[in-house]
Amino acid sequence: MAEQLVNLSNFEEKIQIRFRAIAGGNGLNEIDIDDIGVIEMPTCPNPTNFEISTITDQSAVLSWTSNGSETNWEVEYGETGFTQGNGTLVSATVNPFTLNGLTPVTNYDIYLRANCGITPGSDDSNWLGPIAIETPCGEFTAPYFYDVEQQNTGTVEDCWTSNPPTYNGSYFWAPRYSYQYDTETGPYQAKSGNLFFASYSYNGASSGDVTELYSPFINIASLNVPVLDFYTFMHGTNVGSLHVDILNNGVWTDDVLVIIGEQQTTARDLWQNQLVNLSNFEEKIQIRFRIIAGGNGLNEIDIDDIGVIEMPTCPNPTNFEISTITDTSIDLNWLSNGVETTWELEYGEAGFIQGNGIKTLVTSNSFTLDNLGTQTSYEIYLRAICGASPGDDDSNWVGPVVVETLANFCNGDHFYDSGGPNQNHRDNENEITVISPISSDYVTVNFLDFDLESCCDRLSIYDGPDVNSPVLGTFTGSSLPGTFTSTHPTGALTFYFTSDGSVTRRGWDAEVTCFSESCPVPTNTTVSSIEADQVTVNWEAGSTENSWEIEYGFSNFTQGNGTTIQAPNNTHILSDLTPGSVYSYYLRAICGNSPGDDDSQWIGPFSFTTSCDALAAPFYENFSAFSTPNCWSEVGGEPWNFNLNGEYAAASAGDGSPIGTTNYAWIDGSYPNGENQISKLRTPWVDISNLSVPALQFSLFSVNYESGTYNTFKVFVNDDIGSRIELYSVQESTDGWKVYEAELGNLNLSSKIQIEFLIHENSPSNSYLNDILIDEVQINEQSILNTDSNSLANFKYYPNPVKDKLTIQSDRKITLILIYNTLGQEVYRERQDGDSLETEVDFSALSIGNYLVKVFSQDKVQTIRIVKKTNQKN
Repeated sequence: MAEQLVNLSNFEEKIQIRFRAIAGGNGLNEIDIDDIGVIEMPTCPNPTNFEISTITDQSAVLSWTSNGSETNWEVEYGETGFTQGNGTLVSATVNPFTLNGLTPVTNYDIYLRANCGITPGSDDSNWLGPIAIETPCGEFTAPYFYDVEQQNTGTVEDCWTSNPPTYNGSYFWAPRYSYQYDTETGPYQAKSGNLFFASYSYNGASSGDVTELYSPFINIASLNVPVLDFYTFMHGTNVGSLHVDILNNGVWTDDVLVIIGEQQTTARDLWQNQLVNLSNFEEKIQIRFRIIAGGNGLNEIDIDDIGVIEMPTCPNPTNFEISTITDTSIDLNWLSNGVETTWELEYGEAGFIQGNGIKTLVTSNSFTLDNLGTQTSYEIYLRAICGASPGDDDSNWVGPVVVETLANFCNGDHFYDSGGPNQNHRDNENEITVISPISSDYVTVNFLDFDLESCCDRLSIYDGPDVNSPVLGTFTGSSLPGTFTSTHPTGALTFYFTSDGSVTRRGWDAEVTCFSESCPVPTNTTVSSIEADQVTVNWEAGSTENSWEIEYGFSNFTQGNGTTIQAPNNTHILSDLTPGSVYSYYLRAICGNSPGDDDSQWIGPFSFTTSCDALAAPFYENFSAFSTPNCWSEVGGEPWNFNLNGEYAAASAGDGSPIGTTNYAWIDGSYPNGENQISKLRTPWVDISNLSVPALQFSLFSVNYESGTYNTFKVFVNDDIGSRIELYSVQESTDGWKVYEAELGNLNLSSKIQIEFLIHENSPSNSYLNDILIDEVQINEQSILNTDSNSLANFKYYPNPVKDKLTIQSDRKITLILIYNTLGQEVYRERQDGDSLETEVDFSALSIGNYLVKVFSQDKVQTIRIVKKTNQKN
């Protein structure tokens, strides 16, 4: 608050003071007063209106209003929180006064008082303040080094700035702590310390999004050959590009360095050192690290240990990488950044103390380190030798690269998890290990110990050289998986391990045996000529054998319980199969005189599905299985059910088959239902050419005791030349199971037909109360089928084709006749009121063509197809 002094010498004796405030507007108009006194005028009045302006990295301008005749003032300052009396005192003789000698990026408290006496302390005002300020970033002088460890608030600060600011927009720079786990983007740990700068994707970055990171200003005048020296990490499938730009004399020079795409392939790879020559710039520069995203997610680009230094006389090698790993050797590669022709490697088993490792001089930047131990983890360092000998003029050591040699399983090495024989496996693993027989024929892996977190860590095993091979099992917990033998032509097994980010366990220990066979397995197994009841199995001999054994059965049969046959040729037909069925089979070579003497391993299982050719009538289905029968098909938005679980009235329907131990097919009227809910069930194609009078028979259950309203049930017959005829349409109660029959021979169909059952869940109210069930579907001779059906008995009609009059006869009273054209449109309707068992239908007014005639007698119906020959009467 500002102190105010008002001289009251013009008043005498008793006074009253009124503080009168005049508002300047609505809101934000508060005026406050405090510490009110009427006192003797101080001999040294306090200055007022103490203010600080024009703050630079090393100075600040102070100003105030003097309320006396003093010409000297005293300033005390120190870093924020200092105890007054322990600060720095400065005498001021001018107002305003420039306070110099401040430190950049520092918070200060500043006090002021007037000196009215001869010397400070003889007659002074009270101290005013403190006023708190923060000096801004100044210009740094090279050499300059920044390891990011000061960026500990989560946002870019400490003389560094970013655009957009941290946590603004969808893609920005932010300081990040070392992850310490194997990520899909970003590093396992910082280059040094715990912090590094990272581009951060937030709320869905898109390809092309840009974020920029700005250094403070750096004066490079003291450097002869200035270089920008920093480290990058670019790991992730959507990594875009990193661009380095330089501001000098007010002008930006873009792309002095551009790195495009993923550079590291795992989170544990080395950071890459980058050197950018800055000799083309002078005096003061600013550096901009500009990133363009390559996509949403997995796009992190990181930098660390940023320096502007003198060009080293011996620059560090960069891109120090591993290219090929075997059980006893490692191929190394790197890039030279100087003119050196010699490099030094130091290596040892992981954890060795540098200086105590094995050192070797090399003269090529592509080198094979050999004579290593199998299944051993090594740390490898590299430096350039620019002088006459090591120690004269060397680069810094680069590394370590950490790498593990492969196991030689066929030579006795055990198969361990990542923790080896003594440590737990790691968190967040996603590792694939392929064990191959090398010079042998196949491998067997036997687990001796196994311990994984049962909820979250899993080992999957595949019979072959990759994860596309047949899976042998997925294992977790502490039960031993057992022994696994490859049956793949390569003889290999593949192991795929995943772990989460929390608990780790012992992992596993397994022994590996590589076998050579006297009787190799057959190869290149294929299936051809798949028919409804047979297939041809083909393969290539593994050696000189001329006999093989095949075991086959329905899918997932237990080997040893299948059908076994011996084949004298490497092409064999499996016959007498069931149409539309899934089969599995195994195959082995017989190299001895008989099976069991000298056989290869079994290979398989291999699978095939027989086709669904037309089945020869008679046809019968009672839905004994709990799934869609072989070669039947479903169309529509709701699947059919094959069980005895109908609801409401259908709950008591029971099996519609005489034996009473099978299922029925049904549609649940519950949601989804309504006008758009239509479900179809189609039989296989059936060849009826061997039937004299073919007929369809089925049982139907459609009952609604609750509301008495019904969904629609329809039956169609299709043939293979495009004919489609509606046989029945029922939207009423069947009063329990009811048998329906339709003669098919009088419909002018081809010999190959298919029956379609359609349910439309369109009840006027409460569709869910009407589940519709079907059972006992038969296509057979009409004389064989149950005559207690929904068709008319002793039904006759003539002539066909008809010219004008069609005569219809039945042993029941005919009540209604309907005629439909080929478009399904009703073109004729006639009700019969008499008791006659014979009637004539007038076709004379109808056009030439095909018609469908439905003849009704109470609850019976007969459908026939009639051809109209001519419009002229005889």
